[in-house]
Amino acid sequence: MKKTISIVLAIMMLVSMAAMVVAAEVVSIENTQVDVTVETAVDGQTTKDISYKFQKAGDGTTTVVFTYNGKLNVTDWEIAGIQSSAYKILSKDDGSITLQLLDADAAKNIKVNAVTTKGASGKDKPVPSGHGSKTSPATGK
Repeated sequence: MKKTISIVLAIMMLVSMAAMVVAAEVVSIENTQVDVTVETAVDGQTTKDISYKFQKAGDGTTTVVFTYNGKLNVTDWEIAGIQSSAYKILSKDDGSITLQLLDADAAKNIKVNAVTTKGASGKDKPVPSGHGSKTSPATGK
């Protein structure tokens, strides 16, 4: 009888240990990749001159670093397609901006626009976003 109880207890312990190992390997939904559409532009014109990289932060949030790889000087960054409450700007400088995505569901379509100067010297006036209009400002034609 004692051997039977010992064998039953040993089997129960093995089953519970196996269940713990399996549970440790289950991936939480929060850790899965969220599909995000990213559109990049320079002065309102779609471009591939901006690279980006997603990274998982230690607190479980996702950060994304956008870097301008062109020859002009970046004077500002514009973020669209995402509510301002869904992200936080961690750093911003002439050539890059780092965003922390606070709400992955609200950050499925990110549009980033680098506003640059007209020339690489940085002394020219910034080109306003959307300058690629096909109408003349003076005549409207």
